[in-house]
Amino acid sequence: MKPASLARAAAVAILIATAAAAEPIVFTMMTWTNDWTNLPTAVGLKPSYNNTNEGPYTTLDSDWLIFTPDDKEFPNANKWGAFSSKFNDRVGLSGMAHGGYESCNSLTGWVTLAFMPGGSDTWAVDVLDFYTLGSKATSTADFSRSYLVTTNTAVIVSNSIYGLDGLGNTGVWHGAAAENWALSFSADSWAVTPGVWHTEEYKSCLGCIIPVDQLTTAALAQTTLAAPSGYYTNDFRKYLAEEIAPRLPQDARYLLFVQILKSRILYSTNPNHVDTNTTLFGECWFATTPQEIVPEPIGIVVLGGVALAAAALRRRV
Repeated sequence: MKPASLARAAAVAILIATAAAAEPIVFTMMTWTNDWTNLPTAVGLKPSYNNTNEGPYTTLDSDWLIFTPDDKEFPNANKWGAFSSKFNDRVGLSGMAHGGYESCNSLTGWVTLAFMPGGSDTWAVDVLDFYTLGSKATSTADFSRSYLVTTNTAVIVSNSIYGLDGLGNTGVWHGAAAENWALSFSADSWAVTPGVWHTEEYKSCLGCIIPVDQLTTAALAQTTLAAPSGYYTNDFRKYLAEEIAPRLPQDARYLLFVQILKSRILYSTNPNHVDTNTTLFGECWFATTPQEIVPEPIGIVVLGGVALAAAALRRRV
């Protein structure tokens, strides 16, 4: 091969490799510190009505979203006033909301995703990392924590008793209003609650990733968005536009909303713990990123008189 041809081939290889490189996108969960000072915060509120010993408890009693009519004052919990929270249906013990305050854990933390083009408006998603810290009271002893399990989480994947291999932390994002900006993924997780830790299989992580300029009433009207858990029965698009959009950090480019529904507990240090029973248990995430997901061409490279289109994934400004 002639030197000029070799140079062109090398340039093409470099461009292809650059285009294939997926930059990690870090989404940070929203807390009251992100709110504008003239807006109310979620400090001292829980995103559901029911509480310990307040009567029969069903999954339909609560919508599991903050800043909705069924919010309840709970001054000793949710000290960060986070938008994200754990949710838990404890039916099956006695029909009562035992430990109901834990259901309102405020979550702070992050999730890191990588996106690779997979077709028209479709992106393959790799879940690279997540960590959530749940606050249900003022004492750090009451915090709960959730972690992603990957193939590098040796303490978990090296022992079959835990039931996880760290594989399959993947999903898909449809980056278009016509597809409801839909996000779905599965993930292996291990969690620690006071005195108990267990491994979980999250096979149903559903939600959306929406560009913030699409969080308007007019833009959302082009979708049929709904909360995937089914607990919020009002217009979810109206909720996003009126309650979430005004509270976004000013550097936010995308909003991630996910509701994670537990498939099953695989291992627990306390098999009789309420979280290990056949109950709904999961997390609801609101998170934002200032990074750009969708790539654009960055121009033309000319070598030896031959023009090559550069498809590198430059982030838009």
